[in-house]
Amino acid sequence: MSGGKGSFDKVTVFSPEGNLYQVEYAFRAVRAAGTSTCVAIRGADAVVIVSQRKLPDRLMKGDSLSSLTRIDGAGLGAVMVGRAPDCRFVVNYVREIAAEYKYDCGHAIPIGLLAKRAAGRAQVRTQEAGYRCMGTATVLLGLDIDDATGAEVPRLYKVDPAGHYAGCFAAASGAKEVEAVAELEKLMPPRGDGVSQLKGVAEVGTAALRVLQKVLGQSLKAGDVEIGQVSVANPNFSRVPDSDVEKWLEAIATAD
Repeated sequence: MSGGKGSFDKVTVFSPEGNLYQVEYAFRAVRAAGTSTCVAIRGADAVVIVSQRKLPDRLMKGDSLSSLTRIDGAGLGAVMVGRAPDCRFVVNYVREIAAEYKYDCGHAIPIGLLAKRAAGRAQVRTQEAGYRCMGTATVLLGLDIDDATGAEVPRLYKVDPAGHYAGCFAAASGAKEVEAVAELEKLMPPRGDGVSQLKGVAEVGTAALRVLQKVLGQSLKAGDVEIGQVSVANPNFSRVPDSDVEKWLEAIATAD
């Protein structure tokens, strides 16, 4: 079909169910068998994310690849799951959003607003010709100010390839996402505010590790995962040392 100007300015290839094929393929890229799996939990005073460390090539150095990344140089962190080149691209534009906001406003961007703007950019890629959806899901973690109390509280957001975003009590992404979500739902109390009964980085991190270990069906070692954390006591996004991870794994083995 040779239409005039504007004939191909939108992506209009829909499946019979009404879904965009490009969006469906992007979600498949995130959940493909070769991708890693991550599990994040937001507790009362800390948010922790556990990401499986999976090397695509045995000749690669493990410490040269990481899915954990800082966004604004301090409090905000993220984990990207999916196609590695797309993950790198998304990291760059999320950092750009945070940097532009800090330059304009003089302070760090609130994590909820960062998620909203990152989702907006991702959504544009679902409708403009010449673009494609990024095959990556983004999990953002950090602290934010509670409007009711004025205190700093942990926050967790997830942005999917289609541009949908939501604040979460817990989240999972990657190859075993469906299984991990099912296990995380078991941690949610029948009533109450999510998993906020979990307190401290160690307690929240142990719960996330237990979920990841169960869905993968194998005993993990400290070198098999990388863990990022933000807490009220330590507001800067940082990696949990392997020595602490080993202690958490030993606690899980003893409890089981």
